[in-house]
Amino acid sequence: MSKSKYRGVRENPKHPRNLFSEAKWVASITYKGKTSNLIYTDDEEVAARAYDKFAKYYHKDKAKLNFPEE
Repeated sequence: MSKSKYRGVRENPKHPRNLFSEAKWVASITYKGKTSNLIYTDDEEVAARAYDKFAKYYHKDKAKLNFPEE
């Protein structure tokens, strides 16, 4: 399994029980102790931008972003 260079992005494990997608990357975020998968995609950067969007929404000014300049 390869590691993403972006926060909140990991390689999709493609487990046989994964009925959602065969996409390469998945973005996920943890809020109030619950982890949610946000998007399954073949584009690592798209996953990172989805993470940033939700991190800004949930964590406001304390969000650690992949693209802080945007």
